[in-house]
Amino acid sequence: MEFETYQERLKFARERLSLSQKTVAGAVGIKQATYSDLESGKSEGSKFTLEIAYCLRVNGLWLATGRGKWTDVTCYDDDLKSFERIDDQGSFVELDTYRDRLKFARKRLGYSQVEVSEGVGIRQPTYSQLESGKAEGSKYTPEIADYLRVNGLWLATGKGSWSDITAHPFGSDATESVDLQLLKTFNAISAYGAKDKHRILRVLKAYLDE
Repeated sequence: MEFETYQERLKFARERLSLSQKTVAGAVGIKQATYSDLESGKSEGSKFTLEIAYCLRVNGLWLATGRGKWTDVTCYDDDLKSFERIDDQGSFVELDTYRDRLKFARKRLGYSQVEVSEGVGIRQPTYSQLESGKAEGSKYTPEIADYLRVNGLWLATGKGSWSDITAHPFGSDATESVDLQLLKTFNAISAYGAKDKHRILRVLKAYLDE
């Protein structure tokens, strides 16, 4: 079943669990009127999309953009904490804030703020405000998480682990060299399961043996 709009996907996800708008809004921590505007189409997208997806047990990227499958979800553990290794000495720091997690995710891949903002399709000053803390959260969080190859729910809320991801679709960027696109693709493949890796390897071998 195809759901072309945000509101259609949102309504499907809620009705699938037979939940009322009031129940979902309360679980997420927003006003019912705010949630109602999302389902009616008065508001297109929300910085709370990933929290809503978590509550409704659907893939946050699918809810936000329609990409992937709604069933691609990996972790619903409220008790997991966000501890990540971020220095050469092996010390661990708890990433308490959205900006800390965002900066960690970007630096992990060695990207600049300009590269991320262009990759996601937002203005660089808009992205910069997220890392500086001037803006707390964004309706583009699912796309940012997808570009940075981290768990969207972790980026938005700190729940789960940054590595709990299922797919990393990459678009073709004409401004990037083929080598860079290949590098990004192989980096993405490294997070796949063994079964998928073997499938990809068979396809590559078949192509190289032609």
